[in-house]
Amino acid sequence: MAIALINAFSQTGNIIGSYVWFDEANSFRASYGIVTAMFGVTILGAYGFRIMLSRLNKQLEQQEALPSATEETEDEKLRLSKGFRYLV
Repeated sequence: MAIALINAFSQTGNIIGSYVWFDEANSFRASYGIVTAMFGVTILGAYGFRIMLSRLNKQLEQQEALPSATEETEDEKLRLSKGFRYLV
């Protein structure tokens, strides 16, 4: 779902940029500026997402190193299955 959101958000610049075109000479610069800015925001969002997943992977490693509690519910066992990692 996160990859789909990043993909959708990356196209925002193309949508906004299409309304900036005018008939004046060199009006394309404003539109390309918006598109480029949206690409930059998308890159920052993807990098932030990567950092978040890396931290979650480290937390999973730390939790696997701890002895498991005997009172875990079935949901927690499924959520924290051994060896699970987020793809970075």
